[in-house]
Amino acid sequence: MLQRFYNNLSLKGKIFLPLLSVFLGMWVVGTLGIGYFLTQRLGTLLEAEIEELASVVQYAFEQKQQLLSLRTRWVADNNNISQFVAQKDRQKLLQTLLPMTTRFQIDFVKIVDNNGAVLVELRQGEINNLPLRDEAINRAAKNGVDWVTTVTPEGDVLSPVILAELTTVKSPQEIVGGIIVGLTLSDKVLQKIRAQTHQHLALFHNSEVVAATLPDAKNTSWQPPSSQTRPKVIKIAKETYFAKAVELSGISADAGLTLVLLNSTTPLEQSKRQLWAGISVLFLVGAGSATVLLFYSSRAIARPLQDLTAIAYHATQESNFTVQVPIKTHDEVGVLGKAFNQLIQQVNFLLNQQQAEVQRQQLLAQELQHTKEKAEAANRAKSEFLANMSHELRTPLNAILGFTQIILRGDTSPQEQRNYIEIVNRSGEHLLSLINDILAMSKIEAGKIVLNPSNFDLYRLLDTLEEMFRLKTQAKSLQLLFERAPDIPQYLKTDESKLRQVLINLLSNAIKFTQEGGIALRVGLSNSEHRDASIEPSEIELVFEVEDTGAGINSDEITHLFEAFSQTESGLQSNEGTGLGLPISQKFVELMGGEMTVQSTPDYGSLFRFNIKAARASLQDIEKTHPQGKVIGIEQREIIPRILIVEDKPVNRQLLTKLLTTVGLDVREANNGKEGIELWESWKPHLIWMDMRMPVMDGYEATRRIKAHPQGKKTIIVALTASALEEERAEILETGCDDFVRKPFREAEIFNTMATHLNLSYIYQEDSKKGSPQESKETLQRPLEKQLQQMPSEWIEELKQAAIKGLDDEILQLIEKIPEDNGSLAETLRDWTNDFDFDAILDLNDRAKI
Repeated sequence: MLQRFYNNLSLKGKIFLPLLSVFLGMWVVGTLGIGYFLTQRLGTLLEAEIEELASVVQYAFEQKQQLLSLRTRWVADNNNISQFVAQKDRQKLLQTLLPMTTRFQIDFVKIVDNNGAVLVELRQGEINNLPLRDEAINRAAKNGVDWVTTVTPEGDVLSPVILAELTTVKSPQEIVGGIIVGLTLSDKVLQKIRAQTHQHLALFHNSEVVAATLPDAKNTSWQPPSSQTRPKVIKIAKETYFAKAVELSGISADAGLTLVLLNSTTPLEQSKRQLWAGISVLFLVGAGSATVLLFYSSRAIARPLQDLTAIAYHATQESNFTVQVPIKTHDEVGVLGKAFNQLIQQVNFLLNQQQAEVQRQQLLAQELQHTKEKAEAANRAKSEFLANMSHELRTPLNAILGFTQIILRGDTSPQEQRNYIEIVNRSGEHLLSLINDILAMSKIEAGKIVLNPSNFDLYRLLDTLEEMFRLKTQAKSLQLLFERAPDIPQYLKTDESKLRQVLINLLSNAIKFTQEGGIALRVGLSNSEHRDASIEPSEIELVFEVEDTGAGINSDEITHLFEAFSQTESGLQSNEGTGLGLPISQKFVELMGGEMTVQSTPDYGSLFRFNIKAARASLQDIEKTHPQGKVIGIEQREIIPRILIVEDKPVNRQLLTKLLTTVGLDVREANNGKEGIELWESWKPHLIWMDMRMPVMDGYEATRRIKAHPQGKKTIIVALTASALEEERAEILETGCDDFVRKPFREAEIFNTMATHLNLSYIYQEDSKKGSPQESKETLQRPLEKQLQQMPSEWIEELKQAAIKGLDDEILQLIEKIPEDNGSLAETLRDWTNDFDFDAILDLNDRAKI
């Protein structure tokens, strides 16, 4: 039943009741123990007090006894007394003793001679007329004994008792008698002693009370305690007392006197009652305080647990795992709360992790689907790209293979062969441009593209681009506007090649997709408030804008505009391009420290904007360029430069050897690096064209060995490599090469490189068709005008339309129809077409009509 009752209690009750029971039990035991101890202590203190009072009473009684002895001795030693006793002169003894008894308040005096005869006996007070049992003291006095004893009345009378002091009376020669001096031990005597202790006294003689300060002590039958025992509780009348027998020293043991000190127990009982009352109050106060304290303590203990229970219930029933138990203590409950909070956090973390995992799986599924769609789109884009690239590659290849086959047939005239070779050359240049785009995109995706800054003339670059695209825009009846801010510097240092490529790509796209209106290129400095604080003072930030009034781009196509192999709907319909121009342009811009953005509205046009960072340069920083033209020889020198070609491919050796020997250079060949070292040791060439990848010994090892020799440091070594990776340049230069030329190369690169390192000056072929500087353009064109006027009008109109549209292939086909006797006209038109100088063709056409 108690177990059921306890189980039904709340947590606070389960804590409160046991603690209260234990505390109250301990409090009761402690209170009773303290009460018992204090009670015993009071009794002990009272006994000690009684013992002390007994000592005081004993001392007071002994004082009276000693006083009695002194008086007895004083009387006995009185010369008159001893003389009168010796003479047995009773009359004189009485006369002498009477003043003494009055003076010393002596109750009893008796003098006997040495025969035992009583000479004098004086009494006063209560014993005046009482017969006394004094035979024993008479005999003792006769015999000269010093003795203290008692004398009692004869018969049934018990009191008063006389305390008698016996001593001898001596003459100078002998004992002449004895004297007995007595003190009545009455109630008055005890009252005098009580005045010192304030305690009642009772005097026993042979177990009978003969004197007492307490009247009831004489009327009650009670026995005195032994002087050797502790105080004894006795009841006199209706009162109880502690009775303590006082030991009387110096009195004969057979005197039968016992003095008892009576101490009322009432003060002790009152003290005990007050003590127990105080203990009871203390118990009640302690119990009440304990109850209140334990109540609040149990509540304080149970409250965190109740809060913990409530939060646990809230968390489990409502699945709310964000709640936390407030930690207010650092005890076990606090540790439990912390553990619970950690558990809740772990559960919440696991739930969040599970939820995140579910979301991640969902996102992963979406990403997989998106990736799948993207991969499919990429595959489609790559398929379309491969189809376009196949078309783009096959077109120049078809021209190259076709015209070389025609040339190999041998039934063409020299002029036709020249025209065909020029077509093959242009097709090869176009094919190289396509391959370079693909390689550039590959390097961009591999993160291998690097910046090659150089000093250049920005104004010249813009003028060149304007001339390049002027004819194409005129052919489509479009306006072309180039605007540059007046504060932009003319000379800059950045990657000119990449900047030119970006501008060409953007302008080409703008012209391609614009059918009416125009194209504008604007160049300026960025606003100062938008300028990047990281730009050094010597650096500037240029902003380029290419705007057109073309077809525009749909918003959903803009997001994929800069993705490789991706083309807009308009681009797909044009059947031109590879879809690499914009991605390459964007990466080039980012490499130059900027970014490219686009704004477009369908049917209204597009605006491409990009910014780049560039350093300022000066005219002195612009590298001198070698004159462009056909090199036919070198200027006269004392020593003809010796050129060594180290190349494992015979075709490449043959190409370089033919190119260099035709201008008068001394050339030798080696098949690999090992042969190259042997020829270098024996021939000591001034410059070595070193292929880097060869059997037996590659160009890297050969270069290191040559440069390791003291004389090899003077030899110029220029690396020839077909690698498209820019970082290979640094690796090659680290081996000791002095310069770097990529395959396929143009003859201008070869001659310019040798001019730079060997300080060569070339002889160039004069172009009579372009005239001397002193001749005016009009003078040169007059013969051409006459030759053009001889051509059919339909042919002239087709030439004009092809020039307006910038169709170089169509122009070259028209040139093939020019008669051989007008060879200068054919050659001039061919040169203008190869230089994209369609303005000159149109100008000649206009003059011919005049």
